[in-house]
Amino acid sequence: MALRQRLASTPLFVLLVVGGCGYHLGNVGPAPVAEGQRWQVPVVLNNSREPFLEGRFTDALIRALAERGVTVAGESGAERRLRVVVQAFDTDPISLVDVDKVSEYRLQIEADVRLEDGVHHLLWKRTGLRFFDEFEAFDDSQRQEDSRQEAIDRAVDRFANDLASQLLGGGRPEVRPYPY
Repeated sequence: MALRQRLASTPLFVLLVVGGCGYHLGNVGPAPVAEGQRWQVPVVLNNSREPFLEGRFTDALIRALAERGVTVAGESGAERRLRVVVQAFDTDPISLVDVDKVSEYRLQIEADVRLEDGVHHLLWKRTGLRFFDEFEAFDDSQRQEDSRQEAIDRAVDRFANDLASQLLGGGRPEVRPYPY
């Protein structure tokens, strides 16, 4: 009887020990944000060869955070600072019609993210975050470029929304079915 009682209380003991030691399962964000907290979102740095990503990323991040109740502020008085650096941008063919005609491309963007407190101490960091989108190939160069730009917008918006959910919810963003 004493053995059965010990075994029955073992899962509770394990949960208390694991939960109390600071160990987290999965890819968890920082602690949830206190209401009314002010964040600084400096212009995203773009180390890729793709022009104009910095403005698109910065706008998308500010919009995603504001939609979740974060007050975006300047450097003075901000409790959090979100720094994002785009490290790479690539476009690769993924589908061919004939041997030499591409019908679909995949773009991939890689970024590093740092969340700091008001005095620039690191709170949370992820490097090499990759996100993708596909776009159709066209014979007309203007339609091709429009398709590519729309894919970039979708990828950047998805990245900003997923990152904001992870940072503000304290957990993983929900898994979205493919295609995004």
